[in-house]
Amino acid sequence: SFSFSSAPPSPFRISCLEFSASFNSVFRSPFDVLLSSVLQRSALQSFSSSPASCLLTTANSTPWNCYNNHLATWATANGISLPVIPPHCEQAYHMFYLLLPSLETRRSLIAHLKARNIESVFHYLPLHLSKMGVRHGGQPGDCPVTENVSDRLLRLPFFNSLAEADQDRVVQALLEFHC
Repeated sequence: SFSFSSAPPSPFRISCLEFSASFNSVFRSPFDVLLSSVLQRSALQSFSSSPASCLLTTANSTPWNCYNNHLATWATANGISLPVIPPHCEQAYHMFYLLLPSLETRRSLIAHLKARNIESVFHYLPLHLSKMGVRHGGQPGDCPVTENVSDRLLRLPFFNSLAEADQDRVVQALLEFHC
């Protein structure tokens, strides 16, 4: 579980680190997903004005910008989509993903990266195909667009202490891969 900070300016201010560390293990129902969204917005609004949030955003923006800047041409040439941040939105810098052309391409890229000791993971399991979703009648084919995107998403290594040399190693391994 997560805890509230000792002297919050509002009852919903949560440490973003505590929130994100516990998010996957705490929320289990559709109501929890809705509640988590509300809590996350409240936490991020409170957190974004603190000096610590500037450090976190700056640290995370480095790998995000590295990937985004160095992979754009490669992605376009290979039919791969990179994250798009609308001009009116702020970037959270919490992950970097690729949207690949197919499940087969994702599997090939995971193997390519693994052979170079680079771990990459899927990002998303459609809720209707989760244990809870299946218990409530979810079946493959119920949400074809969701299932298609889920099969093609791949998260790249991304964390605060990701060294520039490691970022470069990930970028070089990706540039060697062709769909």
